[in-house]
Amino acid sequence: MQIPEFMSPDHVAQMNRLLADSVAVKKAAAAFGGTHSLTYRLDGAPSGVEYWTFEISATGARFLLGPPATTPDATVSVDWTTMMRSARAEREGREIPVPDAQVSGDAAMMARLQEVVELARPIATVDSRIPEV
Repeated sequence: MQIPEFMSPDHVAQMNRLLADSVAVKKAAAAFGGTHSLTYRLDGAPSGVEYWTFEISATGARFLLGPPATTPDATVSVDWTTMMRSARAEREGREIPVPDAQVSGDAAMMARLQEVVELARPIATVDSRIPEV
């Protein structure tokens, strides 16, 4: 099996399959009531602007690529290169540099969503290639 590029459609599909099977993630997502999302807007990507959205609903959690279809509860805007460097540092067990990010939207909801992201992270971690930057 070929290792997908970090946050590529193949990588996201693998992560979403794992999230769909997680009872813990489903339970945490259902506790919110309704659909909520946290979007990362990455400026300066090779393709221009990339969007990664973490969405929760009564049925669980999933990652989405592309511009969000609805207004997210919160958006984190950060430089793509900075995000790739942070992802590589985290994977290598090094101290993760604090990115210069701008956050907009509902800060309280973002904090709650981030708790589910942290729960989902080890469940949905699959091998991927992080671009060299």
